[in-house]
Amino acid sequence: MVYNRNQPDITVFFRKYLHNFQGTIDFESKEAVCAKNLVRESCYLVSDDDYINSFCSLCFAKLNKTTLPLQESDTDDKTEILTLKVSRDQQLFAVIAGKNMIKGEEELRQILVYQIISKNEFKMIVNHILDEKYYSYSKNFDFCYRDDNPEGDGNALLILSRQEILRFDFNKPKDNFTLVYRFENELQDQPDFASFNEK
Repeated sequence: MVYNRNQPDITVFFRKYLHNFQGTIDFESKEAVCAKNLVRESCYLVSDDDYINSFCSLCFAKLNKTTLPLQESDTDDKTEILTLKVSRDQQLFAVIAGKNMIKGEEELRQILVYQIISKNEFKMIVNHILDEKYYSYSKNFDFCYRDDNPEGDGNALLILSRQEILRFDFNKPKDNFTLVYRFENELQDQPDFASFNEK
């Protein structure tokens, strides 16, 4: 930092250390993939088709590949991972699987929840096949952190459709969908985006 006499202000000089070097670490197509950071484990998750890869956040090396037991498709449209979410405490991650349909809509078929044991190990705790009435729900969802959640913090999911928001208590063996809110005015299309606060 230098300052000359009669200079209107201080001029700051700095050396640029960024070398802008780029290197390819993966040659596979990443169209329609989902990715989430696991800060606690110093890694990140990348989903594609019916599997989830974990990569080291420091060296970008592939650590593990987990293939999910997705429902077999009964049409030409394959069943694949549509959305991936990680819980606030980074103990769980959940996946909604289904089919990518025409006009940008999705058809939901399955909800899977995994416990994060380590960056190399995930344990499936929920594999729920959805009834046909939930096929048209949005692929966007989140973990539920409502104070009145009887299953505890983060042990339920919030999913929504054009008409309502439901809570999916994935620890319950049955009757695990509960109405949270019904919209006064039904949405015209399947919701593409949803953001839930933690209250």
